[in-house]
Amino acid sequence: MTNTMRICTVKLLFTASNFVIPFSALFVSKRYDFDASLLATMVTVLSVSYLIGNLAGGYMGDKFQSRSLLLLFSFCSFSAMILGSLELPATVTFTAISVFAVMAGAANPVLSNYLSNSVDESNRESSFGNLYVANNIGIAIVFIVGGFLLGYGAQYPLYFFTALSALSFVCTALLLKPVVGLTTSDSSKPVSAEVGTLSTIIFCTFILFFGLAFLDAQREYQLPIWLDSLNKNSSSVQFGTIGIVNAAIVLLLTKYIVKITSDIDPIMNMGIAALFYGFGFGIHYFFDSLYPVLALVVLWSIGEILGATYMSVFISKNAPERYRAKLFSLIPVLLTLGKILSISTTTGLAGMYGINSGWWLAFGVGVLAFMFSVSLLAFTKKADTDDTTRYPSTTL
Repeated sequence: MTNTMRICTVKLLFTASNFVIPFSALFVSKRYDFDASLLATMVTVLSVSYLIGNLAGGYMGDKFQSRSLLLLFSFCSFSAMILGSLELPATVTFTAISVFAVMAGAANPVLSNYLSNSVDESNRESSFGNLYVANNIGIAIVFIVGGFLLGYGAQYPLYFFTALSALSFVCTALLLKPVVGLTTSDSSKPVSAEVGTLSTIIFCTFILFFGLAFLDAQREYQLPIWLDSLNKNSSSVQFGTIGIVNAAIVLLLTKYIVKITSDIDPIMNMGIAALFYGFGFGIHYFFDSLYPVLALVVLWSIGEILGATYMSVFISKNAPERYRAKLFSLIPVLLTLGKILSISTTTGLAGMYGINSGWWLAFGVGVLAFMFSVSLLAFTKKADTDDTTRYPSTTL
């Protein structure tokens, strides 16, 4: 097993065990007598805990050895899940799961940073593509097994997630080896270029990240609401079918899509992702039946693959090692903020102009994000040329 595959195996297990966070509302409502408002508060606290952990993990990931941090976080996660799986009062169970959420969030940027330090330029794109596939396989496993176990009682999913946490800890210890830092361009890059031009490029690219997050949120809010407006009786079945098709495309095509696009600059790939999102969602305006919509799933699923993969690839290729993990930790924060803005904007438009107006918004954002990526890439190439002229050994 190659080192990349070992990391992907650990990522799969982390993702599967971390799904206790969105799953918690289901088993807590079965196990304890919580009303809807209390459940909503609990889910919000867990989501915030995960983001706080993510930011903390990014900060620690730039200061300490990644493997040691992953061992620490996975052990704490396992310990928290043992406590959470016991027949204890609701306050203790919720506190344990909150601690788990912090540890799970902290492990996320550290694992991405570990992978970035473990691969070279020749297989960076394929490595992060495989990491995204592993993430989705982990989600699929939880939906199938966790949902099945929940039917037998609230306690069984907790046992399942505890077992996954234990397996994550064991595999982290056995599969991950200490990483010897690879030679990067940081040592040859002058301080002025790194702090000035490169920082500007990274900041602008994070604006592009935000645009992709805005577009991706369409499938979580606009799409199900739109389906419900067409036919309330069949909307849930149709949405489930779309989810299955999306998962199949991601699992089956990620490897080939990343292989085809690996020679294209990550910034341009993110712009292309925005176009696929924009057209994939925008064309919904012209259809009102399931089968054309299923065809459009292919378009926005390609956007999802390109966006998720090349966000990480860009950071891995361009960010200096000393704050790379911090940048990895910002991705979930941007995804959350993009989702919030997308939902609030789409809701406002729907109230004034109807539910279909959201599709035009998605199309417009997709085109604008693509144009922004083209402009950013032109600026990047110009900066690269200028700095190479001044410093022959420098690359951006």
